[in-house]
Amino acid sequence: MKRLISVCLLFIVIAISTQVSAQDKKCKFPFKLNVGADIMSRYVWRGMDYGNSASIQPTLSFGLGNFELGYWGAIALTSNYIESDLYLKYTLKGFSVCLTDYYIPSLATNINDTRYSYCKSPSEIQFDTTSGVNLTKFTSHTLEGMLCYKGPEKFPISVTVGTYFYGNDKTSGDSIFTDTHKLRSLKFKNRYSTYLELGYSFAIKEFNFDAFVGATPFSSVYSTPAYDGGFAVVNMGITGYRKIKITEHFDLPLKASVIFNPQASSFHFVFGLTL
Repeated sequence: MKRLISVCLLFIVIAISTQVSAQDKKCKFPFKLNVGADIMSRYVWRGMDYGNSASIQPTLSFGLGNFELGYWGAIALTSNYIESDLYLKYTLKGFSVCLTDYYIPSLATNINDTRYSYCKSPSEIQFDTTSGVNLTKFTSHTLEGMLCYKGPEKFPISVTVGTYFYGNDKTSGDSIFTDTHKLRSLKFKNRYSTYLELGYSFAIKEFNFDAFVGATPFSSVYSTPAYDGGFAVVNMGITGYRKIKITEHFDLPLKASVIFNPQASSFHFVFGLTL
């Protein structure tokens, strides 16, 4: 039922997006409104496949001056994967600073609380001293700070650095404990999972391309459970873009990506369109 409601809401958003775009040109208010959605054959992000399914990815954002407040989501069509992200971004002369709240209840384990309002990220085990039952609960939110640079047309490179600093990105650094005395002293620490990406944009005739390579400098959420250790390249490939003219006033944007994760030895081909 939740999935049906989400898809229905998405189509409502798509239905009004054309009207919003048309009205935005006439609007004299100082803010910009963007409403849209991507329909993708897979949701592959930073070298990892989320949901193993075709995905609908709606977006809604408000811009005011150099600031942008937005929502981005992913709804898998043939699995239970659902993601809802909120972000706040400030852009100035090619540089962007972004704060993102990733909310992914579908990846929750038995120690996660999937309520949206639950935002606690404990630093140690919490358990019932009488029964020895583990009562530790982690939030399903993860906060990331990100710094990006996008060069001008004469220097079309992009650089992205993002680090998780709060939420569901903890590690104990230890194996499973069964003794309650050890359990009592077990501490959790932030992994500060970090992702680095370098990109380059270019065009060939009517096609536009983005080439990219991404890595993690140390063991993080991007390097588990496939591997554990230091620096590793986890995401590299190329994305191509082209607009197909449908009518005199409407073009359909298409895109396709070839993505390889060297460390996990996984390969992806992703195709999608934007509404």
